[in-house]
Amino acid sequence: MTAFRFLRLLLFGLAVFVAAAPGQSSADPPQIIRPVPARAAVGILVDLEGRHLMSDDDSLDYFVFFEQDGVEFRAETYGAGTATSDPDGRQYVSTRVPAGLRAGACRIVFEIGGVRSNAVAMEITDENAPPAVTGLWPSWIAPGERVTVEGTGFDGGEKVEVTDSAGRVWPVVSIPRADSASFNTPADLPDGAYSMKILTTRGGRPQTSAVLGFNVSRGPVPPYLIADWCRPAAPGQSVRLGFYSPKPLERATAVEISFRRDGREYRTFVADLRELRMTIPPALPPGPVEIRSRTRRGRLVSRWSEPIVYEVTARPSGPFVYHLEVWPPPFRAVFRQKGRMLGSAPVILDGEPRVRLPGNLEPGPFTIERPRPQAGQSVRDKLNPTCCPAGGNGFLSLVPMADWFFPAAKKPPVVEAFAGDIVLVNAEFFTEKLSDLRATMSCGGRKLNLKTSFGASKEWLSARIPRTFPPQTGCRLIVANVRDGREIEIPVVLNIK
Repeated sequence: MTAFRFLRLLLFGLAVFVAAAPGQSSADPPQIIRPVPARAAVGILVDLEGRHLMSDDDSLDYFVFFEQDGVEFRAETYGAGTATSDPDGRQYVSTRVPAGLRAGACRIVFEIGGVRSNAVAMEITDENAPPAVTGLWPSWIAPGERVTVEGTGFDGGEKVEVTDSAGRVWPVVSIPRADSASFNTPADLPDGAYSMKILTTRGGRPQTSAVLGFNVSRGPVPPYLIADWCRPAAPGQSVRLGFYSPKPLERATAVEISFRRDGREYRTFVADLRELRMTIPPALPPGPVEIRSRTRRGRLVSRWSEPIVYEVTARPSGPFVYHLEVWPPPFRAVFRQKGRMLGSAPVILDGEPRVRLPGNLEPGPFTIERPRPQAGQSVRDKLNPTCCPAGGNGFLSLVPMADWFFPAAKKPPVVEAFAGDIVLVNAEFFTEKLSDLRATMSCGGRKLNLKTSFGASKEWLSARIPRTFPPQTGCRLIVANVRDGREIEIPVVLNIK
């Protein structure tokens, strides 16, 4: 499963603090790469994979059209997303094959803001078969963990039926996608073997998919690795691990990683379960290797996870940037609820932006006031605090004033910032020693060292633009590793006001 797919599953369950500042819109026309699946009947969910399918301009409408015999059929759309770890910058739009199409060839066109994409071919079928399931993962889970069934032919009206070895049916709620259906297992599910199948009444008659099995255990279970969330690195470098679910890690006392190459095995442990990073064994030769993981709980050990293929590079990898954020100088966030002020708290910007919630916060919507003195305005955004610990006093992560994912853009976006602003870079730096990193800003042929700090997760770099910095355009941000000389220019252009 790619990070592209995994991110989609997560996006439906998150409450976020959405910034109101303008971001970067691409001037490139939308491009469709392919529909997934390439064959589908009327009513089936389809993903359009492509580039330049999204804009931060909420006023722009986007549409999907199916063309057949010179007639256009406008289709419903069900959201869009992006792949943060994909170097090609793929994005997706979810749609459904509209009524009125007949079996045969058709073309699909995407439109955003009045600009149309290229047309891609797709075959419309008249099949009324149940979804064709191709696999299920993870095959070993803890109670309450999510399971994903991969396949094609989902229409959103299917039901997932989970049955234990005694024949008892356990109710679950499924979330369909164009290429999968996922469901959360009940938290009280007993240990044991289970089977699942997908039920549909497509074609006016009950139908079922093939039956797949999985196992539930309250003992140690293997964590499922996401291949695209583990960036390629060289022996000795530190890499963040991407796991499908945190459930197997909640009660684990250790996580062990196995590397297999040419009949030899190399093992290592995750040093800190809060950070979930591994160090590539120094003796591991470059090239593709199989990686598996397992958890330990005291003397109990889980089985190994299904292997993924990982690329060990010959040369050390430079920082891989996930996204960049621009924040005003440190300030206190003011909380308001039901027309009254509840208090204020400092916004913490040493890593992932966060703020502690006041203890007198009640269930329901509230607002956070975030001033920006340079612009002479304040920003208020409504939030639903169901994402936060009951009774307040927990930390709430904040989405920034500007948020660009990289390196998806072919052209570096132009970001406006003020003297004194803080630039946060979220990246895979491939090192445990963040003190080796330095941030500089290049403007008009000269470089300026920036005051730099790092978050506890080893994935955030914070660099402050000096308050006395004069207005400049076309500035570049560079992150360098002073120990080995590796450096990367962050793909963004900063215009300092």
